Amino acid sequence: MDDARTLVRQNILTTKAVDQNITVTDQQVNDYLKQQHLTIGAPSQVQARHILVKTKAQADVVEAQLKKGGDFAALAKQYSIDPGTKDKGGELGWFGPGQMVPAFQAAAFALKPGQISAPVQTPFGWHVIQVEATKPLTKDEAIDQIKKQQESLQIQPFMNQLRTSAKIEIDDPRFSDLFPSPTPAAPAPAPATPAPAPAPTKK
Repeated sequence: MDDARTLVRQNILTTKAVDQNITVTDQQVNDYLKQQHLTIGAPSQVQARHILVKTKAQADVVEAQLKKGGDFAALAKQYSIDPGTKDKGGELGWFGPGQMVPAFQAAAFALKPGQISAPVQTPFGWHVIQVEATKPLTKDEAIDQIKKQQESLQIQPFMNQLRTSAKIEIDDPRFSDLFPSPTPAAPAPAPATPAPAPAPTKK
């Protein structure tokens, strides 16, 4: 338990040290929003459920029954081929950008709470999606997401720099991954051996 606490504390301190050197500009925020197809004030997370079927014809049947007032959970149990959600009413919980395949994400984020999508095709089959709730994106949340991305890229170089500039001895092999040994430089090539001089010729 003490080792686990030490490791957690080490990770927290490392993240804080890296975070102090991260500054997020307005341009980075704009680039992130464009890359993720997001807008400040628009949903940053969606709570949704779905019914997954194999064919467009089956999806059309499901959509028609829902439009007539059919119970989503009952239809999910009857039709869905997603074993992880069919017995839970199709519930997917909360998810954000990048957590679903693009076509599914685009359809879900375009819906308002209570709305049901037209059939959506993905590599898994055909989905009928219902959004239950959304959380609007704030600029602070966008900045936090950018910082997390940059932290993940900077932590290992930061640890390598610490090891290079300080003498760190690690007795417990379980913590050796925190400070991996730097890759040694390749040895300089040996000087070329001069060719032997030719023997003098007799006159």
